[in-house]
Amino acid sequence: MYTIGGQIPGGLTNSVYTSSEGYDWTESSPAPSFVTRSSPAVVFNNSIYIIGGMTNNGRVNEIYTTSDGINWTQVNVTGDLFTARTGHSVIVWNGYMYVLGGSTVDSASNSS
Repeated sequence: MYTIGGQIPGGLTNSVYTSSEGYDWTESSPAPSFVTRSSPAVVFNNSIYIIGGMTNNGRVNEIYTTSDGINWTQVNVTGDLFTARTGHSVIVWNGYMYVLGGSTVDSASNSS
């Protein structure tokens, strides 16, 4: 199990914690370079993906991935990319990742 980033008293955190049973947690090091909250995570092709969310500068549509929970890289997307949003969901179905709903800069969105 992983907890990745989020909001803590005083601001946002980029901490990553892991646990095999949900009781004992260990902080991974080094922490990823990105700092977000309300960023859904999904496992796809044996890697974890963090998709969109909120930073101190507003909503983002950035995507980060790791295969080990320690070494994170930003995904360089070609083609159309979803609008920056927070409060959205991400699912994997039939070999694809889908970004669903959420709140864009101006309003709630039902686009995917």
